[in-house]
Amino acid sequence: MTIQKLEIPQLEKLYHAHMEKDFVPQELRPWHSVKHLTEQGCYDTFACREEGQLVAYAAFARCEAGVLLDYFAVVPQLRGKGVGSRFFRELKGVFPQFEAPCIFIEVESLESASSPEEREVRRRRIQFYQRCGCEGTPIFAHLFGVEYQIMTFPLEEGPSPSLEELEAALLRLYQVIIPRLEKGEGVSKVCRIYRREKPGI
Repeated sequence: MTIQKLEIPQLEKLYHAHMEKDFVPQELRPWHSVKHLTEQGCYDTFACREEGQLVAYAAFARCEAGVLLDYFAVVPQLRGKGVGSRFFRELKGVFPQFEAPCIFIEVESLESASSPEEREVRRRRIQFYQRCGCEGTPIFAHLFGVEYQIMTFPLEEGPSPSLEELEAALLRLYQVIIPRLEKGEGVSKVCRIYRREKPGI
């Protein structure tokens, strides 16, 4: 298993060949946004290959305040075979370059699931990240009409950041990666960060 950081030409091929198929349009950042953030040094995408073949990929948005796992996917034919867990372990080798206290992970909340089946899918996704060493928090974000619970993967030893520090870092990340809307409206129009005392993980 090898990890490769993608340059824009490679990233564009990955975007159109895989990302457009792996994520529904309302979940996928437009290509021009991915390209712009990458050019600005705010976006890093890594491909995972075995025997020369793509098996998984991950994209991270970042700024001076922190890092957000924006996309994480395994190619369809290899899902459920442990590739995602092995890929996450390999990614830990590149995490130190981010120079951040933790990585933020957004997981769709259990509470907002529209059916028992969807809730179970979300529960399994949360458990996957837990097995990878990620931790749940009482922080939630409501983005573009979707509710996410925020998990973190610690990158530094010592005391963890306070909830206030995590919320401030997350808000700063959203300010960088969410495009400004009409009439100068930005994050506040489409994003709300809040806490629940008993998250549903």
